[in-house]
Amino acid sequence: MLNALADEVSALCPGELTAAPLRAAGVPAVTADHPYLEQVVAVACGTVPEKAVRLAGTRYRMEVRGQAVVLNDELIPVPPGPIAVLRVLARNPGRVLSCAEIRRAAPNWSAVDDHAIEMAVSRLRRTLQDGNLVQTVMRRGYRLAA
Repeated sequence: MLNALADEVSALCPGELTAAPLRAAGVPAVTADHPYLEQVVAVACGTVPEKAVRLAGTRYRMEVRGQAVVLNDELIPVPPGPIAVLRVLARNPGRVLSCAEIRRAAPNWSAVDDHAIEMAVSRLRRTLQDGNLVQTVMRRGYRLAA
């Protein structure tokens, strides 16, 4: 959980008292000026988009968010495994990444095997309904279409 909070997930706290233990653990916690729901929501609306990975290709505009992707203005929920692979590929657009590189770049994926990554890519293609967006480069790995 700390890995996710340090990288992909925003730690949003209603005040300094709840943020202090997270900050002590090295998590960048964000707080609202006052613990009122409207202010916490306003801070969330400003903070969450900052964590998104944005790309624009010739055929698509993509924004990878926490557990979803906005592809050409359509919000598509994506399961955890496939979104982790997509996030790694989106941070390295056009570059071919081997399964080992994907494992190293994705938090908590060090113990998964190549088959798990292959299955995540397969599910990602089905979820996005675009088989050409994530390309397989034979015997080398995967890349996001330019």
